[in-house]
Amino acid sequence: MPHPLVSQEMIAAYQRDGAVLVKGLFKDHVEALRAGVARNMEAPGPYAAENLKQGERGRFFDDYCNWQRIPEFAAVIENSDVAEVAADLMGAERVQLFH
Repeated sequence: MPHPLVSQEMIAAYQRDGAVLVKGLFKDHVEALRAGVARNMEAPGPYAAENLKQGERGRFFDDYCNWQRIPEFAAVIENSDVAEVAADLMGAERVQLFH
């Protein structure tokens, strides 16, 4: 039986398309994620980039591979249902985190 946020239709869509929206997965972790993003932007990692062309307005910041170095991100990954949901979508028995 899949996680309550995951339907058979979502599993089929993920298998077909490689992506699916799981509404509510991080609803209890918004403040932690907000704090993690602030920490990340204050101290970008080695893959960070500001992707704004000259003359454009706004900001487009991206950075990746940070979940292990940003404590808020690590806590959300370790304390949320994301691994269970990912396993359901991929048809795996479990998802293993590597530290």
